[in-house]
Amino acid sequence: MVLITILAVGMLSLASVELRKISTGDARTIAMGNARLGLMLALGELQKDLGDDRRITADASIFNGTKNP
Repeated sequence: MVLITILAVGMLSLASVELRKISTGDARTIAMGNARLGLMLALGELQKDLGDDRRITADASIFNGTKNP
């Protein structure tokens, strides 16, 4: 009887850990999806304001502080 009780408690503990792991994985998947959506919306706003990807908005001189001739 004690053996069956220990086995049942062990199985319940294992099920609890597995359920917690699954819910954490779901939350991570949702967070990653939300982050990807936010990045796509931000990129869309930039492209709407600046135009398509072939346009140049600044040259490399902004990085080293020099001026163009």
